[in-house]
Amino acid sequence: MKLQGCWTIGFLILVLSPRTMAHELRPAYLELREVVAGEFAVTWRTPYKAGRPALLPQLPAVCRQRGPTQVEQRPEAAVHRWRVEVPADSLRGTVIEFPGLTPELMDVLVRVVWREGAGWTSVARGARGLRIPYRPTAGSTLARYLVLGVEHIWFGFDHLLFVVGLLWIVRGWQQLIATVTAFTLAHSITLTLAVTGNIRLSSAPVEAVIALSILLLASELARDTRGLTSRYTWLVGFGFGLLHGFGFAGALAEVGLPSEAMVWALAGFNLGVELGQLVFVSALLLCRLVWRRCAAPSDDGLVHLPAYGMGSVAVFWFFERLAAFP
Repeated sequence: MKLQGCWTIGFLILVLSPRTMAHELRPAYLELREVVAGEFAVTWRTPYKAGRPALLPQLPAVCRQRGPTQVEQRPEAAVHRWRVEVPADSLRGTVIEFPGLTPELMDVLVRVVWREGAGWTSVARGARGLRIPYRPTAGSTLARYLVLGVEHIWFGFDHLLFVVGLLWIVRGWQQLIATVTAFTLAHSITLTLAVTGNIRLSSAPVEAVIALSILLLASELARDTRGLTSRYTWLVGFGFGLLHGFGFAGALAEVGLPSEAMVWALAGFNLGVELGQLVFVSALLLCRLVWRRCAAPSDDGLVHLPAYGMGSVAVFWFFERLAAFP
């Protein structure tokens, strides 16, 4: 009996998830950026979703709005912009609330940037609100971005589906370890280079080619006779891992990095991605163990079905992202 059941289960979990086909489901985003001393430009972006009630942030009482609110309607989101006056350094220690927000509704990514370059980023998951710290420490920055990294990989279904396909074609523990290590090393390299500004690539083409990388694996899995991709999985993992690193960098760019703690933030995010990936791979290996103990030989007929499904999802993502090209 073949041992692809683990990857079959992993694929089905991803495809049957209600959020998979959405893929680009983004959280709401609130940014307060100090443009001059005591004055912040506020940006509030909420993605469209049918049946979802309107949601507005409740800024601290020390914030006093200046001028009207400008509203921009985009295809995927509504963007509100306005300015607030805040007494000198009085924003620290205050609380931003989101009345009506529930974890089931959506998350809110919150970012505050001061003129001197200091920044703070966090995620709100309920109406309780977020307290802006007085001075973020290296430890708090590391922990905060580590959580963001874990969340990104767990909800980055294209990256997870690529990992499922990659591990599906490995044979033996040595090839498994070499492939996972190569993929991890590669996306860590390009994530660091992209975030530090040494390499810049447009996000739309990167996301489209990531979809093609999944299609490549799906086509290999659907073949009765395996080719070079199956023999050199570590090389495939490294090559496309470089590309996936740019995808991680694009997500991190949306969050932003605090200039005074960039190293800690980058390290935390990268560690979070690796930790989330390790947990996911471990879960797949556990599935394989269960499959080996419980599956009947007749289950071999399932092997090609998820490969076709994987390819279909990859094609959908490719054309969806192709349509997003400027």
